[in-house]
Amino acid sequence: MLPTPIVSKILIYPIKSCKPIFLQETSLTRLRSSLDDRQRVDDDLGVSARAAKGLDLDDQAATFFSDFLDFSCRLIHKSPDEVRAVKEHSPYIRRYGLYAHVDGLCGSFPILALSEKSIQDINSHLDDPVSVVNFRANLIIQGYGQPFEEDKWCEVDIAGITFYFTCRCPRCSMPNINVDTAVKDKIRLQRTPQSIRRVDQGKMARYKACVGMNVVPSKTSGTVRVGHALIVKSAYQGERLRTGEKR
Repeated sequence: MLPTPIVSKILIYPIKSCKPIFLQETSLTRLRSSLDDRQRVDDDLGVSARAAKGLDLDDQAATFFSDFLDFSCRLIHKSPDEVRAVKEHSPYIRRYGLYAHVDGLCGSFPILALSEKSIQDINSHLDDPVSVVNFRANLIIQGYGQPFEEDKWCEVDIAGITFYFTCRCPRCSMPNINVDTAVKDKIRLQRTPQSIRRVDQGKMARYKACVGMNVVPSKTSGTVRVGHALIVKSAYQGERLRTGEKR
C-alpha cells in the first residue's frame, strides 16, 4: 500500500519574487489563501498609474529598498479590495463553475502545489540540486506514488477542505534565479525541465516545461497545517490539457 501523502512544507511569499517564509500552518479566507504575494518592489516610473490597485508603504520602506537595490523604487502593498477572478486556463474550474478570487500579486491561481518526489526527479538531472524555493510552490507534498503524481489529481481533501488541482503550471524563467545570490542562470535550470517536462499539449502550455499544479480551495475559511494528510478524492482520466482546448 502506498503511504498517505502529507503536507511537508507550507511557504508564503510576502514580497513578490523574493524569498519565502516557512510556516507550520496557514488559514484560508475569501476564496483565497494567505499563500500568495501581497507586496512588490516597484520602480518609480509608472507607480502612480499602478497605485490605484495598491498602497504605497511609505518613504522608509522605499529608502530601504532603493538603497539596497541601488535604484529608486517603492514598496507597494496589494489592495485586498482589488480582486482578479480565476476563470480561464482551467477546464476543471469551468466544469464545476468554481470562480475563486485571487487578490494577491501571484500569477493566475492562489496556490501552487508540488511534491518532493517531483523536485527530486528534476534534481536527478542536475549537477547542482535546487530546492522547492526555486519553483515558488506553496504546498509541498511528501510521500505517495511516482514523481509528478500530482499531475493526475483533481479533487484533494486536506483537513476537510476540498482543493481543486485545476491544471499544470507552465514555468517562466523564475526558477533559474539562485535564491541565495539572486544571480540568474539563463540556461541550466530552464533547459533541464524543458527536456523532461514538456508534457502538456494545451494551446500555450505545449511550449513550456510544466512543474507543479495550480490549486484553488473550495472554502473561504479553514486551516492547513504541516503534517495534514492529503486524501485524493478524484483523478483526471485521459489527456490533461491546461487550456481545456484542442491543440
